[in-house]
Amino acid sequence: MLTLYHATNSVCSQKARLVLAEKNLPWTSALVDLGKGEQFSPTYLALNPEAVVPTLVDGDLAIRESSLVLEYVDEVGEGPRLMPLDKAARVATKLWLIRTLAIHDAVNSLSFASYIGAMVHQHRNAEEIEADLSRLPNPQVPAKRRDLFANGARSVFVEGAIGVMSAVFRDMEDALMGSAYFTGSSYGLADLALTAYVDRMANLGFEGFWAGRYDRVGPWLDRMRSRPSHETAIGQYLDTELLGFMSEQGGKIWSEIAPHLDVAPNHRKSA
Repeated sequence: MLTLYHATNSVCSQKARLVLAEKNLPWTSALVDLGKGEQFSPTYLALNPEAVVPTLVDGDLAIRESSLVLEYVDEVGEGPRLMPLDKAARVATKLWLIRTLAIHDAVNSLSFASYIGAMVHQHRNAEEIEADLSRLPNPQVPAKRRDLFANGARSVFVEGAIGVMSAVFRDMEDALMGSAYFTGSSYGLADLALTAYVDRMANLGFEGFWAGRYDRVGPWLDRMRSRPSHETAIGQYLDTELLGFMSEQGGKIWSEIAPHLDVAPNHRKSA
C-alpha cells in the first residue's frame, strides 16, 4: 500500500493526490500539518531531509520530488499511461515537468507575498516567525521568505515570479493551439502537473495573467476542474473560508502586480 505524506493546501501535495486519483490507486493518507511544524519532526525528516511535502512511500522506497511522484505513480498504476507514447509528446511532457521547478518557485513567491504571509502574521509574532524560519534546512529559503514577508508585492521574488508566470501562460497558449490538452488529444502528465499551479493562481484572483490575453488557458482550466480527480485531490481540501481569504489577500496585491504584466506584446487571440 502506498502512503502519501502530504499537506492540505500544498500545491505539490495536490499534484501527488491528482495522479493517485487519476490512476485510481488506493493509498494511505499521512497528513503533515505545516502550520504546527510537523515537517520538522525527526520521523518525517528521516523520510524527507528537506522538510517539504509531499513524500510518497512504497515499501522501503521514499519518493520526495512531486514530479518524480507523478512519473512513479503513472508507472506502477494500472490503466492508461499518462506519459505519452509519442516521442515528441514525451519530450514536451518531460520539459513541462522540469519547468514545474521554476513554476513552483514563482507560485510559492506569489502565495507567500499574499495569503500565506497574511496568515503567518495573524498567528505568529516576530520572534515565532524567526524561530520557524531558523528551522528550515536550506538557508536560501528563510532569506526568501523574510524578503516576501517584509516587502510583499514589492519583493524582487515577486518581480521574478511575474516574469516566470507570464512566460508560462504564453507557452501554455501555444501548446494548446489546436488541441484540448498540452501534448495531444488526450489528458496527460503535463496537464496534471500544471493543474495545481494554475488553480492556485485562479484562487488568488490572478486570472489577469491570462484572461483577455491567452484565450485557451481559461477553458483548459475549466476542463481540469471538471475532472472528478480535481474534487478528490484539491476541492475537498479547500473550504469556502480559506478560498475567500486567498482571494481577498490576492486582491490586495493584484493592483501592484497588474502594471508589470507586459500586456501588449503578449496579447494574442485564439485562431
